[in-house]
Amino acid sequence: SLSNLLPTQNMQPSKCLASLALMAFASASVTQVHVGLSSEAVGCKDGVSVTFASDTTSPLEVKYGAGATDKSATTTLSHYDIKSPNYTYSSPTFHTAMLCNLQPSTQYNYAVQDFSGSFKSIPAANKKTVLSVVGDVGMDVVGDTINNILSDLKGTTPDAIIIAGDWAYANGCHKDWDKWMEATQAMFSKVPMLGINGNHEVIEDGGVVYDHPECLAEMYTGYINRIVTPISADASKDLRTWYSKNIGNIHAIFLDDYTGIIGANNIGSDYWLQHRNQQLDFLKKDLASVDRTQTPYVIVFKHNAYYNSWVKHQCQCSPVKFEIDDPESCWKGNYYMNSTTNGGKLGNTRNEPHCGLQAKFEDLYMQYGVDVVMAGHVHCYERTAPIYKNKINPDGVTYITVGTGGHGLYQGAISPIPEWSKSMSDSYYGMSRVIADDDKITIHFRANSETTNLFDSVEVPRLHSQFCLAIQTMQISKCLAGLSFLSVVAAKVTQVHVGLSGEAVNCKDGVSVTFASDSAAPLQVQYGASSTDQVATTTVNTYKVENPKYKYQSPNLHTAKLCNLKPNTNYSYKVQEYIGTFKTIPAANKKTVLSVVGDVGIEEIQKTITNLGSELKGTTPDAVIIAGDWAYANGCHEDWDKWLEATQPLFSKTPLLGITGNHEIIEGDGVKYDRPECVAEMYSAYSNRIITPITDDANKDHRTWYSKNIGNIHAVFLDDYTGILGEGNIGSDYWKQHRQAQVDWLSSDLAAVNRADTPYVIVFKHNPYYNSWGKHQCQCSPVKFEIDNSEACWYGNYYMNSTSNGGKLGDVRDEPHCANQAKFEDLYQKYNVDAVMAGHVHAYERTAPIYKNKATEGAATYFTVGTGGHGLYQGAISPMPTWSRATSSSLYGASRVVADNDKLTIYFRANGETNNVFDSVEIPRRTKPSC
Repeated sequence: SLSNLLPTQNMQPSKCLASLALMAFASASVTQVHVGLSSEAVGCKDGVSVTFASDTTSPLEVKYGAGATDKSATTTLSHYDIKSPNYTYSSPTFHTAMLCNLQPSTQYNYAVQDFSGSFKSIPAANKKTVLSVVGDVGMDVVGDTINNILSDLKGTTPDAIIIAGDWAYANGCHKDWDKWMEATQAMFSKVPMLGINGNHEVIEDGGVVYDHPECLAEMYTGYINRIVTPISADASKDLRTWYSKNIGNIHAIFLDDYTGIIGANNIGSDYWLQHRNQQLDFLKKDLASVDRTQTPYVIVFKHNAYYNSWVKHQCQCSPVKFEIDDPESCWKGNYYMNSTTNGGKLGNTRNEPHCGLQAKFEDLYMQYGVDVVMAGHVHCYERTAPIYKNKINPDGVTYITVGTGGHGLYQGAISPIPEWSKSMSDSYYGMSRVIADDDKITIHFRANSETTNLFDSVEVPRLHSQFCLAIQTMQISKCLAGLSFLSVVAAKVTQVHVGLSGEAVNCKDGVSVTFASDSAAPLQVQYGASSTDQVATTTVNTYKVENPKYKYQSPNLHTAKLCNLKPNTNYSYKVQEYIGTFKTIPAANKKTVLSVVGDVGIEEIQKTITNLGSELKGTTPDAVIIAGDWAYANGCHEDWDKWLEATQPLFSKTPLLGITGNHEIIEGDGVKYDRPECVAEMYSAYSNRIITPITDDANKDHRTWYSKNIGNIHAVFLDDYTGILGEGNIGSDYWKQHRQAQVDWLSSDLAAVNRADTPYVIVFKHNPYYNSWGKHQCQCSPVKFEIDNSEACWYGNYYMNSTSNGGKLGDVRDEPHCANQAKFEDLYQKYNVDAVMAGHVHAYERTAPIYKNKATEGAATYFTVGTGGHGLYQGAISPMPTWSRATSSSLYGASRVVADNDKLTIYFRANGETNNVFDSVEIPRRTKPSC
C-alpha cells in the first residue's frame, strides 16, 4: 500500500510524485525491490544484487550507471512452491541482477521496466563506514523502524543495513513475506542490505500470531529464495547460510545459530554435526585471514544473544549461568535443563542453539580480536562490557542485543543482573547505528520515537583487542606486550609506506619504513619477526615550496631503516599507535613475484592497488614497482599527501620501489593543468617522500638511478630525465655530466651482475623507446626507431620534421628516451637484459625481443605499462611495427612478473579481473640453474 512506502510520517502528499526515484516506487510488474551486497565469493567483486518480484517469467534487463544508466545486467530467475495438505503457496518470480565492479561511495541509478531507483555503493576499504543494525522486525511498527534506520543520526546516514534475523515473522505463511518485502522496499531499494536468518526463518510455524496451524515451519525456504547474500548456489541449496563481507573498514561476519536443523528430531545427527563443524571451520579460517590494514574492525552478526540478562531465550551448559564447564559436551547440545533458573525457562539445543555454539565460538572471538557481536532474538536492548568467559575483560568482546525492530518487547530480567550488563531497556523499539571511524567504533542506540536523543552509546577504540589476533600461539597474557600482523592508523601517523633498502645505504637485507607525522622529533619504530624486540629510530625531514602565488609546507617525513632482516619472512612493526606488517623479499635465486605499473594518479587508485596487491595465478607480489608518474601532483604538493594516504593500504605491507617520471620533474600546473601557481617539482617531492637505496649525496644531486637484487631478479632503475634542471639547461655541462654518469654506472652495474644469484635482469624506467602509440614519440633519423648517428642522438640532436607516423615528435627535454636509447641499447644487448618495462604512454604494449628495431631472438623484450589509472591514450602510429606483439588502449591494469627457476612469465591483467589476463609471455632463463 502507499502508506507502507512513505519514508516519513510527515511527508506532504504534494511531494509524493516528485519523490518517486528516491522512494523507489514499484511499477505494476516490479515489486519487493531490494539491493543486497555481493562479493568475490559469488564472482561479483565490489558489487550489489538487485532483487525483485515480477509477473514476468522471462529474464529482464536492469540498466544502471553512476550517471546515465548506460550499463545493463540480466536477471536470473527463481521461484518456489509450498504444498501441504492444508496450505499451498506459489511465489512470484524472483529476479536477481548482479551489478559488479562498482566504484566505492558512489551514487548509482538503476531501472527495470517502469521501476527506477538509486543506491549508494559502500565505502572503500579502510574508509569511514556507517551501518544501521536491527533484528526482529516484523510488520507491527515497520514504518517507524524504517524511518529510524534511514534517518540522520549525529551527521551520519547508513552505508548499509544489517538485519540480525527474524525478518518478516511469516512463520510459514509466505504471503506475509510478500507483504513485508513490499513494506520495506522504500528502505532496501536505496540502501544495500545484508543479514542472517533467525529462528522464525527456520523452525517457527503457525503464522505471525500462531493461529495458522496450516503454515508449516519454513526451514529456510522464504529466506533462501528472497534474501540474496554472497553465498554460492551450492551453499544455498545445502542451507549453509553463513558468510562474511568487507563493508568499508568493517569485516562483517554473519553466523547461523540454527545451522544443521532440518526438522524436529535431527539434533545430534551427522548432518547436524557436520553443518555446525563446517560453520566453525569457516569462522576460524575467515578470522585468520582478515587484513586489519583494510578492515580494522571485525563485527559478528548473528541472531541469538548469548550474554543476555533478560528472562526469554535462556539456555545454559552448567549449573552456573553463562559458564561452560565442558565445551565439547555443550557443543554437542548437552544442556543443563533443570526447568528454570533465574526466573526463565531454559531452552534446549533446538530452540536455543547459541549456548552450544558459544562453547567453540568464544575462544575464536578472543583469539582473533573480534570487536563486537551483535544479535537479536531477545526483544529488548542490551549492551555489555567487554567480556570473555563470563568475566569483564578489557580485551574481550562487547555484546549488543538489538532485537528491537518492532515485533513486541519482552519484560523481565534475570536476577541478579550480571555485573557485565552495562545498559538495558525493554521499553523502546529502535535500532543501533554503528559508526566506524579512523580510530574507533561508536555504536549508538536510538529509539524509533527519537531523532537526536540517544538511549545508549559506546566507543570501542581501534586498538581494542588488536594484539593477539594473528599469532595464534601467543598466550593471551602476552597480548599487550606483543604485536599482531595488523595495521592501525593512529591520528599522528599517516602515509605509511615500506621501501626496499640495500648495501648502498648501509642497510643490507633491509627495508625503509617511511611515514608522515605531526611530531618533529625522531620516533622509534619497534619491529620483529615474532615479538617487536628490535628498535630503529627515525630520521626526520621536511620541505617547503614558496613562490608568490603558492606556498606549501610538508608534514614531518620520518624514515626508519630496518636492516639485516631474514628473507621471505613476515615482520610486524609499530610506531606510536600505528601497527603494521610486511613480508621481506625472497633470498637470491628464489622464485620472485613483482607487480609493475606506471602513471597511477588518483582517479582509479583503489582498483589499481587492488590489482597490484591481489592474487593472480596463485601469486601475490613480493614487491611493487612504480615505473614513474606516481601522484600527478604536478607541483601541487598536497596531492602527494592525498596519494600516499590512498596507497597506504598496499604500500604499508608490500615493499615498493620505483623511479621518477616526467610528472615528478618537469610538469607543473596541477593535475588538470589549471593551477599555474603550481610549478614543476624538479624532483623535490619524489626525493623527499620516496625512499630508494641511493645515498644522500646522490639524492641531493638528483642522481636517482640505482639497482636492487630482489630475489632472483636484478632490477635496474634508470632516470630518463636525469640532468634536466629547467627549460634552458639542455646541452649544458651539468646535463651532459649527469647523463654520462648514468650510462657509465649502467655499464658497470650490468657487468657486475651475478647470474647465478639473479638469473634475470629487468630494467625499469619511465619512457618507452619501442612504442607504437602516437603519444610520446621522438626519433633520431628519418626512419622511425632507427638511430643513424648514436653520438648526435645521445646529445639530443633529434629529427624534428613536425609529425611522423601519426604522432607529434618531442624534443630531448620532453622525450629524452631516444637519446638515452642511443647508448643504453648496446648495453642491454651486451649484458643480456631480459626485459625493459616502462610507463609514460598510457596504454599497454608488449614487443618481440628487439635489437635496433628488428625482432631478434635473445634480445630484450620491451613492455609499456602506463595503465595505472591517469587516462588512456588512443591512436597508434601507422604502419604498426612488425615487432609489436600485444597492444591495448582501453584497459587500466598492471603487469605481474613471475620469475621462476626456468623462466620469466609476465602477465598483464586489467583492473577488475581476477584470473583472466589480457596478455602473457614467457622469457626463458638464459643461464642453466645450478643443481
